[in-house]
Amino acid sequence: MVPPTDKPVGKLATLSAGQSQEVLRRLASKRVAEVADQPIQRVPRDGTHFPLSLGQQRLWFLEQLDPGRAVYNITVALRIRGRPDIGRLENAFLAIVARHEVLRTTIEVVDGIGYQVIHDRVDFSLAVEDLDPDSDQSRETRLAELATAEA
Repeated sequence: MVPPTDKPVGKLATLSAGQSQEVLRRLASKRVAEVADQPIQRVPRDGTHFPLSLGQQRLWFLEQLDPGRAVYNITVALRIRGRPDIGRLENAFLAIVARHEVLRTTIEVVDGIGYQVIHDRVDFSLAVEDLDPDSDQSRETRLAELATAEA
């Protein structure tokens, strides 16, 4: 939509304020109607390199300055009591990744410039470490070490 202006320009300057606003309103509604009739076209995700968004550029730049720091990672730990069904848990994560392409996106560098590549699918499996044989104290210590390393 065209934002209203305080002073009309060009031929609009010869119209009254009400007339120029009406012309602008009609033009804006025509543009909206034209755009509304056009469906959004999906861009193919066939290994094409897409430019990085501004946020991705910032994160990529920081990674180049100080590799491996992961300063923007937010870690969360959940304590699950009992034995989880690892297969179902993996399937739940895979379903989330399949639905959100940002989780399947990696950055590839071509001629020193970062580009995003959206993959059709990502395979992974959850790492499982059985801490049951350990004593309660060493289990908590080992769990803290694993969580810190993962973060």
